[in-house]
Amino acid sequence: MLRIAQRLADTGHEVEIFTMQWQGDKPQGNITVHVLPSQGLTNIRRYQSFLDKVQGQIEQRANSNTAFDLVLGFNRAKWLDVYFGADPCFKERAYTQRPFLYRLTPRYRWFAACERAIFSEDSDTDILLLSNQEKPNFQKWYQTPEQRLHFIPPYLPAQRFILQDKQQMRTYLRQQFQLKPDDFVFLLVGSGFFMKGLDRAIAAVASLPTSLKQSLKVIAIGQDKPEPMLKLAKQYGVAEQFIISSGRSDIPQLMQGADVYLHPAHRENTGLVILEAMACGLPVLTTATTGYSSYVADAKAGIVVPNPYQQANLDHAMLRMMTVDDLAKFGRAGRQSAERVMGANDGHAEANILLELAQQRSRRSAPFAGMRFEQVMQLRGTFFRNLPKRKTMQVQYQGQSYFVKLHLGVGWGEIIKNLLSLKWPVIGAATEARAIRRLSALGIATTPLVKFDQRGCNPATQQSYLITRDLGQVTALDMWFAEQQTKAKRQGMIKEIARISATMHQHAIYHQDLYLCHFCLAPNSRSSKPKLYLIDLHRCRMLSKPNLKAAIKDVAALYFSAMDLPFSSEDWDLFCQYYTALEGNFALQDSFWVQVKRRAEQLHEKFHSNKFQQRLAQEKARLGA
Repeated sequence: MLRIAQRLADTGHEVEIFTMQWQGDKPQGNITVHVLPSQGLTNIRRYQSFLDKVQGQIEQRANSNTAFDLVLGFNRAKWLDVYFGADPCFKERAYTQRPFLYRLTPRYRWFAACERAIFSEDSDTDILLLSNQEKPNFQKWYQTPEQRLHFIPPYLPAQRFILQDKQQMRTYLRQQFQLKPDDFVFLLVGSGFFMKGLDRAIAAVASLPTSLKQSLKVIAIGQDKPEPMLKLAKQYGVAEQFIISSGRSDIPQLMQGADVYLHPAHRENTGLVILEAMACGLPVLTTATTGYSSYVADAKAGIVVPNPYQQANLDHAMLRMMTVDDLAKFGRAGRQSAERVMGANDGHAEANILLELAQQRSRRSAPFAGMRFEQVMQLRGTFFRNLPKRKTMQVQYQGQSYFVKLHLGVGWGEIIKNLLSLKWPVIGAATEARAIRRLSALGIATTPLVKFDQRGCNPATQQSYLITRDLGQVTALDMWFAEQQTKAKRQGMIKEIARISATMHQHAIYHQDLYLCHFCLAPNSRSSKPKLYLIDLHRCRMLSKPNLKAAIKDVAALYFSAMDLPFSSEDWDLFCQYYTALEGNFALQDSFWVQVKRRAEQLHEKFHSNKFQQRLAQEKARLGA
């Protein structure tokens, strides 16, 4: 962290660090350290206290027109611009390595909410990944968009890993630990001996032939209690083979004097020490659960024990390391790979990408950026919907027009009513924000998202808002088709409607209210290639795979909305032709179109019934239409 801060300060930027505590001298120059002690009886309370204080400082700066250009966090918080992702996926571990009851605890809920705020598809936070090990897990649980994930190559300071005389280093290590000159030494470095897999190493040593164990030593160095591991080694009958030492400053020298670097970690997001060993020309024995193990495999710098882990595989790998003919070959390959890593990041990579992200955010600097959640919820303008629990309004801000949707908690009654009607309740703005991002990524124009936020976990009381740019003088397509249009214009419009609908359905996105009135034609749009916006996405369903019933519902809604318009059978056939060619799945079945037509006719009959027209009039009156 301090290295990144110093690199940014060296470029002339002012860097402010907020921390719960600080040990040692504080940096000088353009770096300011703020120590914000936290209060609370539990770790969660203390963490939240600290985050609240930092957020207060950030908001204070924003309100005084001295807002930070970029906010980088090493702890997860929803208001971060960039998160330094050094930790593994919390939710993945909670579901695969913890019992069910753990997921009912306050600790789980708090940490899961923090992770979701960073990695969810609705978030605007960029993420720096130190390895790609956890990337599939984050995208599995949160569908994090690829463009928000930025890989940072590992940093190895070249001056720390200058190779010295190998024989001298071998002698140095053996003198330091009073070993025999011909002892075979495995070296393990890192705090948290269990997580680093020292227990696995003990079992592997116990499996070796007696002749090899007599000349074998495993040196483990780190800040951890040695007693549990020494006790375990004694139980296996290999206590004499293990030396456990506290942290040391001569690790590069010890690495150059050892025979093999041993890292059979249970799990580790990165494992930089593996690359440090490779930089020292030391062969590596590790497990595939370590993030940087891919460097070992790609360079053929040692042995990687595959997943799923089996102790027998590590036993065999350790035996092979002690008996292979050309062990130095692994070391040479590792050193060459480490030199390429050093060239990829000279210590400035993190700072460079942070500067680029700051510039990107400056270029797209959004209105309302400095406005707090409570301030947005108090905005007022021209209401299009003004209900106690949901409001839609047009507001003017800095000379521009925007639409603001406020969700004030739907209540359990509304949720239960929807569920009893077999409908998934819309409890906030998150669905629409996510849909806007998904459609935009697919090249489907919609209302440009300016800002989204939500508060609360209880679905009945959760509050949220969504701010989008006003599209201006657009024309709804039901009104456009109601007017006399040339055949060429009509066909161009129908093809574009088919393209948008099929593209959504290909990607398992379903509007749920796909009527012509929710397609809007941009002003001055060319007739040969009309620009359409798809709006009102608050009920969108985004599924993991295409769904037949959802596709039928969408296409039937389109057919129904065209039934009272001058929409000919030739027009409909053209839509079916283009939609089928692009969707290429359900639409290939004749039964699909039979069901679409049947549902559209049912909707048409229901819409024109006296009962529905009375309900519609009451709803319009309630909304103030």
